[in-house]
Amino acid sequence: NFTWDWIYAGLAVRTPALSKYARLLRPIFQHADLHIQTQPICEVVQTAHQIGPVARAFRSSREETRSILGLKQSTPMVFISMGGTRTGFPFTEQLKRRFSRIHFVISGASNTVHKDQNVTFLPVDSSLHHPDLVRAADLVIGKAGYSTIAEVHASGTPFGYFMREDYPETAPLVAFAEKKITGKPLAAPHFANGLWLDELPELMALKRQAEPDGAAAVQCAELILANF
Repeated sequence: NFTWDWIYAGLAVRTPALSKYARLLRPIFQHADLHIQTQPICEVVQTAHQIGPVARAFRSSREETRSILGLKQSTPMVFISMGGTRTGFPFTEQLKRRFSRIHFVISGASNTVHKDQNVTFLPVDSSLHHPDLVRAADLVIGKAGYSTIAEVHASGTPFGYFMREDYPETAPLVAFAEKKITGKPLAAPHFANGLWLDELPELMALKRQAEPDGAAAVQCAELILANF
């Protein structure tokens, strides 16, 4: 959805030294034999092939993943993930105290898999496939990064998202989320202190969308096969 010369050019506004690397990389990308851009696209290249979002394929059904987690199909489930980034989750006691009827699954909150009341803690490298957890949830809370946006789009799961406002990719990602995903932006400073939990009832009321056909990954593979 972007090339690194574009990212470095955007970051060079604050770190001018990066403009050198943007200039070095730009001709490499411009002379590619095949250029595929996946939505959300940061900067449209007219000579490139534009296709929909590409997410990792699901491995298990929503029902199978919930069964592995030991959850009833009727139990409300919230999946919290910062997209593979190791971070702290200091609001976990609030989850247990304020929302005991909801089960929370948190990726990257522990080195091992364990459950404490209504919270399941998972390591970043859990054997549970991240897209399957997104699909099994009634709501995803996380960072508005490409992979998570592609996965909530593929699963139709509502998304409460935090943004990196200082990163060039953020604006195109959020613009896509606002148009194509059921969700709501959340204030980044409210993540660690748990103030975003005040909005949880509203977020839980959001309706999931139907899963799209997932043809973008197939289109991408077909383009590669046809050209090489």
